[in-house]
Amino acid sequence: MTDYSIRGAREWAQGAKSSASPVEREAAKALLDLLPEPTMAELEWDDDAHHLAGATTPDGHEVVMMWHDVGEEIICNDWSWVPDSLTPNGKKYRLVEDPDHPTILKTEQDFKDAPLGTIVARAGSSPWVRNNEAVWLCAVDTDRSSNDMAYYGPWTVLRWGRIL
Repeated sequence: MTDYSIRGAREWAQGAKSSASPVEREAAKALLDLLPEPTMAELEWDDDAHHLAGATTPDGHEVVMMWHDVGEEIICNDWSWVPDSLTPNGKKYRLVEDPDHPTILKTEQDFKDAPLGTIVARAGSSPWVRNNEAVWLCAVDTDRSSNDMAYYGPWTVLRWGRIL
């Protein structure tokens, strides 16, 4: 079967799935089970559906599709692929930042290790900023040491160090 005839058969079967005739519905189901899964060449790129969606290459390698290039290739995490080489596999990925710093400060050492300009806060308290080697400042309270901050913690890091 050519790509064109596969596409035509798939379109007929998709339409026949909702047919009133039980024979046509069964034939459509059987045909869809036999046809290969549609490749990205048969689908119109949709950012919401395809950005960071999984696909499988002809050799069975799984990739993550990132965007459809102006040159008609699909840019993936490993390479750019022509659309008929990618079959969507139903997986969806999302980007999650893996910060290179702690998100919670608990111990005295945590507070000592925080760079100048780090801002922390916790429920029921105003934000605190580290302004020098030994002092944490807050606009509505007295200065605190790293030991004091650990005592009243844990604290959530709002910003990790920036010289003021």
